[in-house]
Amino acid sequence: MTFDNNIRSEIKIENLNGKEGVAIYYSSLPFWLRVPDKIYDYDVIRISLKEMKTQADLVLLTLPNTVQVIDNLNGCTSLKTITYTDSLQPQKGIMNGFPESLLVFPEMIGCTSLESVKIPDNVSFIRQYTFYSCSALTNANTGKNVTSIKQNAFEDCTKLETVTLEAKTTSIEPNAFLNCTSLTTVICLASEPPALDITSFSKKGESESDRYAKKITVLVPFESVEKYKNHEIWGTFKEIKGI
Repeated sequence: MTFDNNIRSEIKIENLNGKEGVAIYYSSLPFWLRVPDKIYDYDVIRISLKEMKTQADLVLLTLPNTVQVIDNLNGCTSLKTITYTDSLQPQKGIMNGFPESLLVFPEMIGCTSLESVKIPDNVSFIRQYTFYSCSALTNANTGKNVTSIKQNAFEDCTKLETVTLEAKTTSIEPNAFLNCTSLTTVICLASEPPALDITSFSKKGESESDRYAKKITVLVPFESVEKYKNHEIWGTFKEIKGI
């Protein structure tokens, strides 16, 4: 079943987290994809992009504040802007970022035009390879409820300069920020230093004497500065400052 004759897609009724709604499976994409909030009185709760030649055509994506799952946005090499609308608060208009309804953050492998991203607060972890080779990404905010950043999540984000890790962050897995060779500032709001590996912030082929982490300044809560300075790995970063 399709709902828009100008965009190839299929819709299905599905159940996610106890909520019945519509899933849209797109097989072609325009320059601007505006996903509806309802179809046949059902909320749109999932969107999926099948492998297609038009993925590279997508520049602007507007989502409703009903979507819980986006399967992936891999290969959307022209995608620069993501916005959302809230049917319950239409006076707010179109807002930047992903909707707060989102529970599972999509993979965005190879989205080479994406410059910034904020993870919605309902997301609890960032999956492996989520932002792999997002080579235009300059800043990222992990979202208030993210506790874990998985392996290689930001690998090869070579223009990433600043990342903000919110207060609930407890772990950063090996190679999470591998080869983020422009990264100079990590803002970590966790009062207890998150667990991490010596390779969590590293450069491919680096030696112990030339560890990339030694070039990164870490900003942490004032009361936690000494905890980070005394940490086996955090303490080896360039500088720990209180904010």
